[in-house]
Amino acid sequence: MPLPVVNQRDLRLARLSAKLRRTLAHRAKQAARREYAPILAADKQAFGAANAAYRTEAQSVRGATSMVQNSLAQALQSLQGSGLRGGYLKQARNELLSRQGDAAASIPFLLADAASNRATAIQDARTQLISDRAQMQSSAASGFNALLKESRGQASSVLKARADDLKPSESESKSLTNAAIALRNEITAWKRDPGLRELNPLSSQADWLRLARGLDSEYQGFGLADAMKVINAMRRRWEKHPEKAATGLRFRAATTTR
Repeated sequence: MPLPVVNQRDLRLARLSAKLRRTLAHRAKQAARREYAPILAADKQAFGAANAAYRTEAQSVRGATSMVQNSLAQALQSLQGSGLRGGYLKQARNELLSRQGDAAASIPFLLADAASNRATAIQDARTQLISDRAQMQSSAASGFNALLKESRGQASSVLKARADDLKPSESESKSLTNAAIALRNEITAWKRDPGLRELNPLSSQADWLRLARGLDSEYQGFGLADAMKVINAMRRRWEKHPEKAATGLRFRAATTTR
């Protein structure tokens, strides 16, 4: 996974690209899905369990009712040989027929109770499923934040290492400081002395190289390469702000000898 590339001024702050953030978000979601897959599967099985319980109870209700009705039908058939006559026989027949009607009428009520139990179980399963899905999303968000923190830490470490590589050593910084002071002195004298300007008009690359060689020979504490670095820095500033010329060079002061 590539680390973000930032400008020099952003070395202290690692900014993750949108593409990298999308990659980390996808990775966090996938990890959360793997973690919660068995939990969500169990939640979904609860729906099937509720339906299975309802079917079992409904079959039990119908089976029990059927047994009662068969028993009552057999009792009705046996009334002919029971020895009952007249009003007694009629009363017994009516009683059995009434019981058959009650048994048939009880089926919807018993099934309604089973359906209510199923509805409650399904609602509980749905609530648990919603809760676990919310937990999965929360886990994905936490994982995403952790990945962002880790990636930023890695990027910051790399960028800090790059900054350290770009930072001049103490000796290099001192050499550049010495060269900057020497250049400032010479340019100040050059601006004040028409003769120096006529001798070296500083209008060509050869003129600037001659100045660098003069600094290197007349001053100590830096070399020709350091002299050219500060000269080039001054020239860039001079081109943007001619009125400021040699001012504004950003080097710390150091002692030079001439």
